[in-house]
Amino acid sequence: IVLSFSTVQITSLYGFMGITEIPTWLGYFITGFTLIVVTNSFNLIDGLDGLAGSIGLVVLTSLGFWFYLTGDTVFALLSFSMIGGILAFLVFNWQPAEIFMGDTGAMVIGILLGMLVIHFMNTNYALPAYNGLKLSGTIASAAALLIIPLTDTLRIMILRISRGQSPFSPDKSHIHHALMRLGFSHGKTAIALALVNLLFIILAFSFRHVGDMIMLPAIIFLALILSVILDRLIIKKLSKT
Repeated sequence: IVLSFSTVQITSLYGFMGITEIPTWLGYFITGFTLIVVTNSFNLIDGLDGLAGSIGLVVLTSLGFWFYLTGDTVFALLSFSMIGGILAFLVFNWQPAEIFMGDTGAMVIGILLGMLVIHFMNTNYALPAYNGLKLSGTIASAAALLIIPLTDTLRIMILRISRGQSPFSPDKSHIHHALMRLGFSHGKTAIALALVNLLFIILAFSFRHVGDMIMLPAIIFLALILSVILDRLIIKKLSKT
């Protein structure tokens, strides 16, 4: 439905590796793949009270203000409306939770974030170079917005495959499980990961004049380093016990 009836389409690689416009069929494939990845990655982090909602708030708030400042009122209102819904939900979803998000809630927020991020990339790329809100690294900025869900999904799939398991088999290898092994509570884990996601967004906006060829590898490298540090801390803690 999104691919057929909406204007949310990836029609370009935004100058990455010198590639701008791409064929329509390839745009449909990349758009569909992106929406599936973002939707499912957001669903995968919904394993802790308040976590998915907290990450959603950080991303939606960042996008909402950016859309508002660029004059995109419709998408700004869409972002802020979802923020209101998530805030009301978090009151009852924070530990000890009375209600839970489940697959339906996580996937709705996930596909909405996917659509908003694709629209962000298209809008950002179309902004004139002199606009202070334009980010040179369009793809890198999108990755920074969704860094926690994307990193967690990639991380657990690599870990599962390395163990000879199906990449889709459930386990407790998620980043939030790792933080809880270090002694973090549900609430502190949700806040910590939301703050890390916010840090990546701030970095992307702070280095908005840096293009994708530098910014994207830098974001991936930083996420990899933080993941390795987390694993080292767990190994160190387990060796002491």
